[in-house]
Amino acid sequence: MNHDIPDPLETGIFSREILAILSRLAMGSSDLKQVTTYLWDYVRDFEIYPVFAPPKIASPAVKLDMDTQADLNRLRQLAARWSQGSSAIQVVRAYLDLFGVY
Repeated sequence: MNHDIPDPLETGIFSREILAILSRLAMGSSDLKQVTTYLWDYVRDFEIYPVFAPPKIASPAVKLDMDTQADLNRLRQLAARWSQGSSAIQVVRAYLDLFGVY
């Protein structure tokens, strides 16, 4: 889905009703482990709407997930510049200050 939220700050918001329906429809453990996987596999059966980031953190170029050794190295550099209580805005700004657009 097209959105402007940096990974992995993106979110999914589900009602209890939808979670109960998905629990009944789930075919296997992978469907229950990650509810969004099931939704994307059966996207035509659901209404899905994007949530857009506040302008201060809207930066899809910011990559905060870790898939490679290079990602880990980048996140270690970034982590040295923020504290556990840092806001999303502070993290995004620190990332852009360090790395610019990824």
